[in-house]
Amino acid sequence: MARRPLARRLITLRFACGLVALLNTTGCMSWRAVPARDAQIPGDASYRRARVVLRDGTTLSLNDVTVRPDSLIGFAGDERTRVAVAQPQVERIETRGVSAGRTIGLVGGVLAVIALAVLVAIAQALSDFEAAPSPIPSVP
Repeated sequence: MARRPLARRLITLRFACGLVALLNTTGCMSWRAVPARDAQIPGDASYRRARVVLRDGTTLSLNDVTVRPDSLIGFAGDERTRVAVAQPQVERIETRGVSAGRTIGLVGGVLAVIALAVLVAIAQALSDFEAAPSPIPSVP
């Protein structure tokens, strides 16, 4: 009985794992606008990471963002440059949040890859199968 070489199995397994990793990079996260009431609550609102869209169309990616009634303060880049923006200049504030659609898509994609790998393994097993000779002699 001919068996598929171990190297081919490892390549198939690596391909499946790579595909799962690629699906995972799409992630379950997406940018979502912070509701205006949350950004204007009495006191200060804080976000670990935020994307700020200004009225002129400029987008700022900031870390450790604090939203105050009159301004928005955060840090940009690896140098952690302090950035302050007046509230009237801010169009919207977006934060990263879990996306149900992306999560369902990711889980569905992973399940599809697993199902495909199982089908390939079954097809390989059936193609490697050799029937036993019949005990009854055939008549010419």
